[in-house]
Amino acid sequence: MSTMTERLLDVLNSHDAERMAAMFADDYASSQPLHPNAPSGGAHKFSQNWTAIFEAVPDLVADLVSFSITGNTEWSEWYWRGRRWRTARRTRRGRSSSWWFVKP
Repeated sequence: MSTMTERLLDVLNSHDAERMAAMFADDYASSQPLHPNAPSGGAHKFSQNWTAIFEAVPDLVADLVSFSITGNTEWSEWYWRGRRWRTARRTRRGRSSSWWFVKP
């Protein structure tokens, strides 16, 4: 059986926002320190946000650099790349942690 992080990688690269949202609880909440006024909350909003991302970056590809599991927490480091519609190629690297809000 694959880990939650590996399943998230698979669904992220499939560009299926509904399938991705189905991995998260209905009462999912997100905190974005760089965007404190960004709306968050719920699988439906999550799906809307990722639909917009997949439309804006149609060639988005995510690679899993590294991950580990400790108890109920999965830590992951990602490398995302893609070209925003009509703009230059962009890359993003970073770390993520997944806790209780993710459906097993």
